[in-house]
Amino acid sequence: DGGPAARRHRPRLQQHAAADPGPDQDDAENAAESYINTLTDGSLEDLYDNSIAPRSKPHVTRDSFIQSNGVFRLQSGGNPLSIVHVGSQPLSQLQNGDQGKFYYVRLKVTYPNYKLFYDVWLEKIGQTWLLGWISSAPAQ
Repeated sequence: DGGPAARRHRPRLQQHAAADPGPDQDDAENAAESYINTLTDGSLEDLYDNSIAPRSKPHVTRDSFIQSNGVFRLQSGGNPLSIVHVGSQPLSQLQNGDQGKFYYVRLKVTYPNYKLFYDVWLEKIGQTWLLGWISSAPAQ
């Protein structure tokens, strides 16, 4: 369920200032990790259909999402070997001025073929953290 005990065992590069960051942080970080795992081992069709925030779908078609992540699956060499939570930050507004309930989560992911930092932006719709967008950069 991602409670305090789960947070103690989750690998982190950086600890948060708050003693108990609360359920939104746990839920957002768990959602981000789940989405990253699905990129290499899960249904990309289901991910697009059920887990992409509505505001993001006009920017990437279903076919493009599935095809580009299919290429990524080949490049990565397989499922993540490790996922380390670097940090996260709740947001009430995006850079474009849109307001809502958002979370930014940074992960360091090691794949068989390379390591990446992921910046995962989530939007809470109802009780669910949906994927807004993901960007990545090489990690060492």
